[in-house]
Amino acid sequence: MALSPLQRKLTRHFLATIAVLCLVFTTASLLLTLEAGTLQLDGDYPTGPARLILSSLALVRFKGIVGEASDYRLTLLWFLNAFGWEWPSASWDLSCGIVHNINGLLPGDALTLPDDLGLAAARMQLPQEDWRCLSNRVKGGFCHNPFLAAWDEEKLPPTSFSTAPALWLFYFTGSLLLAIVLQEIAIRWIPGLTECYCPNIVSRNGLCPCLKKDEKMTPDVRTRMRTWSLVLLAMSYTAASTLLTLKGLALVRFLKGLDSKIGEMDAQLGTTFIKLSASTLIAILLSVLCLRVRQYLEQNKSWMEQQGVDATTLTEPGAKPTDEEATQDLLI
Repeated sequence: MALSPLQRKLTRHFLATIAVLCLVFTTASLLLTLEAGTLQLDGDYPTGPARLILSSLALVRFKGIVGEASDYRLTLLWFLNAFGWEWPSASWDLSCGIVHNINGLLPGDALTLPDDLGLAAARMQLPQEDWRCLSNRVKGGFCHNPFLAAWDEEKLPPTSFSTAPALWLFYFTGSLLLAIVLQEIAIRWIPGLTECYCPNIVSRNGLCPCLKKDEKMTPDVRTRMRTWSLVLLAMSYTAASTLLTLKGLALVRFLKGLDSKIGEMDAQLGTTFIKLSASTLIAILLSVLCLRVRQYLEQNKSWMEQQGVDATTLTEPGAKPTDEEATQDLLI
């Protein structure tokens, strides 16, 4: 059944609202991923254990250091931007901690095993005799801690797991979100800023991501430009989250390969991170779908309009909707 002009206008507004909410969710998801694990949240002093912020968004979690094989009481957490631990049964000041913020900006900021395990033990204020065999400051020696001693006995070369490439892609994704907001401002009030040159091979196929020379800012042009930005956003986010997931899988495989020699570390890929990444990508694609449906509604008049019925009778008195007005809705 064809929609009336009023129904089409309300539907366009509804689709615009959904698209905006999807982008807000994408922004929040990106910020949460970047922030996860980088701060300590204090518990109730002196008995309530502290925890790492957004610890459920850890890329990889595994157990070790404190306790016995298959019954370790400490969980080590690897995030996009940090490596830390949670030890709920410990005293308030040792119940969680950050070994170091990775940040992905320097080569030395990668997670390095087994070196960072020794550094974690030192940050937990364990006796030096427990972790000295893994310390770069103290050469030689024997680790009294069974878990760390098992790592030392394997004589593994330092193995690094870097999140830097994924982190830069997440930064690029954030830049695209900002660019989308600036693009919308330009589309509405300063369209001249969106002009650029597109090669003929691009223009002929309707793929130009900006306003071509001597082109007017029509509804179709707006949709084309916005769609381009959202598709690029989807590609960037997919690349970032996929690369980070592959890094996590590599660490999980590495740890599981040592379980028989070091003890059951129960290495797991963060399911919450995977679910959040999938939901974010779906949100971006949904915003693209909303754009395309809006474009369809703008290009197809209702049956009543085709029969010549005056649209002013279906809207507020004296307010006749036009194609230009129909595109001046919310963002997207």
